[in-house]
Amino acid sequence: MGLHERREREREQRREQILDAARELLLEKGYYHISMRQIATLAELGVGTIYSYFKSKEDIYADLSTDVFDQLYDAMRKAADGAASPPEKIRGIANALLDFSSDHRMYYDFLDYFISTPRTIFPPEMKERVDYHGNRILEPVAEAIRQGMASGQFRQVSPERHALIFFGSVHGFLHFRKLQDTVLRNDNFNEMYNETIECFINGLKV
Repeated sequence: MGLHERREREREQRREQILDAARELLLEKGYYHISMRQIATLAELGVGTIYSYFKSKEDIYADLSTDVFDQLYDAMRKAADGAASPPEKIRGIANALLDFSSDHRMYYDFLDYFISTPRTIFPPEMKERVDYHGNRILEPVAEAIRQGMASGQFRQVSPERHALIFFGSVHGFLHFRKLQDTVLRNDNFNEMYNETIECFINGLKV
């Protein structure tokens, strides 16, 4: 490995240190109680080093948001592309979301924080960038709905609107997983999750 490649790898490793520290602090303290100095301390880097990678705290969390959205999009796209029919594509996407929320819990919890916060965190130009990546995750669902309408399996609806309904249903139900030892102790979470998806699909059918 040459000097240039080694420096690039080291730079990427430091960037990941910063992002990992910022993600951990977000879930521990909340966005408004975090400083660049705290991120630097947890990442074991100097504050000046942090600023050589990111211009501000908002810049760090905008990058984190787009990274998580892109990972989620890739998982959903892979699931949809591996399914034969529109209903199977939607089931595959739902399973990809379930697996992502379990296998990458810290990433999903990070995403959940920004979805659920009532305040706008990013300035307009950053929000536009984050929104672009966020809106991408709607596309595999909307595409499956369009295919279902074209094949006559689904009734005519707004694919984009129903993609949002899908995510609202799935995202809301994923929160119930934490109640498996209380409210849902006599029920099977995965079975109820799948039933939620079937209700969505049945609502689309002709």
